[in-house]
Amino acid sequence: MGELKAQALVLLLFFALGCGLGLFYDVLTPLRRAAGRVAAALLELLFAFCAAAGVLLLALGCAPDARAGVWQLAAACAGFALYINSPLRLSTALMRAASDFKRRKQGKHEKN
Repeated sequence: MGELKAQALVLLLFFALGCGLGLFYDVLTPLRRAAGRVAAALLELLFAFCAAAGVLLLALGCAPDARAGVWQLAAACAGFALYINSPLRLSTALMRAASDFKRRKQGKHEKN
């Protein structure tokens, strides 16, 4: 495989990592909103740790010189931004539906 193709594959993997981090952040959003300030801050730290670990592990496994350069980090950020700003964020709709179902179920139990 040529060097250009290898670099393109690494960039694509970092982009996919960014999309995955966007999904993870999206899943954590209802949990952060339901939690108190301290728990929300801990969830933010969890996300930051997972993002850093993901970039580091991907860089160690994929990048030819075992480091994340500016282009790889930019690809991960672009993937994250694309996911977060996408109108097709299915996870947000699913999480909202699940939380609405839970609220309705709790409301029925409180009335009885």
